[in-house]
Amino acid sequence: ASESLCCVRPAAAFDVVLINPPYVPTSSEELAQSLAVLRTSQPSKDVAATAADAETEDAAFTLTWAGGDDGIEMTKRMLAAGLAYLSGKPATRLEGCGGAPRLYLVVVQENRPSDMGQYGLELWEEMAAGGKERRGR
Repeated sequence: ASESLCCVRPAAAFDVVLINPPYVPTSSEELAQSLAVLRTSQPSKDVAATAADAETEDAAFTLTWAGGDDGIEMTKRMLAAGLAYLSGKPATRLEGCGGAPRLYLVVVQENRPSDMGQYGLELWEEMAAGGKERRGR
């Protein structure tokens, strides 16, 4: 998940982060296999496509939608990465947003939105307490 943020400057901080993760419920094995293929693939230097290139292309396509168990495995990884780039303490719905940084997360009902919101708040509190490094501060 954090691989998708590889081009962001390490000290970058953002007021708004939008995460549209691959959230379709799939097997964990399908997700892990696609990640493994992409992490170990070497692009072909030949003009003609090889079987390895086709496998890499298939794995990359799978990762555009495959979210793992309940569709939240990749979502949780990307949520942690996105929170790390917020410029300050995000507001909760109860506090009202005011000028606080915001993180928007796209999910479907199968992803258990309430549970994901609670997970995000707990993760943020852990980061704020110094349990994990935040890149934006």
